[in-house]
Amino acid sequence: MAAGFADRLPRLPVLDGYIDESQPDYVALEKIGMPVRCLISDNDDHVPTELSVRMAHALNSPIDWVADGGHLMASDGFTTLPAVWAALQPMLLGAKAA
Repeated sequence: MAAGFADRLPRLPVLDGYIDESQPDYVALEKIGMPVRCLISDNDDHVPTELSVRMAHALNSPIDWVADGGHLMASDGFTTLPAVWAALQPMLLGAKAA
């Protein structure tokens, strides 16, 4: 998950209704047992870092920090996210072994 959140975004109040109606069921997600990793930028101007950290903790997810990543969009200089591939590789290898 990149720049994840489940709380209202102070800078985007237009999304409040959608956010309120689409809260994750963390208990169900934990029961599924799917591996999760969260990528969080230390200077996201759309999603406050503390909201992404809160979601990562709720998911019991490790955090991969992306320095100066902004919101991890093309406008922030990203056309690829190598950190995502690095996080996915062990998950994919584990799935093949199962």
